[in-house]
Amino acid sequence: GMYCQWVTTWHRPAATTTQSALDQLGALAAHIQQAVTEPGLSAALIYRIRELLASICGWDRWEPGIWESLPLDLDIRRLLHAEILHSLDVRMEDGAAARALEIADLVLDILMQSRSPDVGSTKMKANKAGVDALLLARFLATSDHEGAD
Repeated sequence: GMYCQWVTTWHRPAATTTQSALDQLGALAAHIQQAVTEPGLSAALIYRIRELLASICGWDRWEPGIWESLPLDLDIRRLLHAEILHSLDVRMEDGAAARALEIADLVLDILMQSRSPDVGSTKMKANKAGVDALLLARFLATSDHEGAD
């Protein structure tokens, strides 16, 4: 079956960067590739983020291409930072907090739906998230190491 389906605008208005969608995806894949040799965003962490969001947000079932609502009171940046920091703390001695924040911001930028349905709007849809870009970055980063996914 289909592994993931990520549809976005070329230029995503982001909280922390002005990179294009492809640049953001490439940066995320690079963080996952680096996790092989140094602490970073592991492939397993991608799946934990997906399962955590599904559990907290009450998503019944994840399917490729789905954008789901987040609770309005959820501080998604803080949640991502905590989950990534926990992962890095296990494998990293110094600088885990700063590195986790950098990775969390990148994950947040690519996790959120890029534009509102209003024509010409550049506002992020803060209440919708999808994990397909994370899965795509994981595939791009690990496909040559693990064989065909």
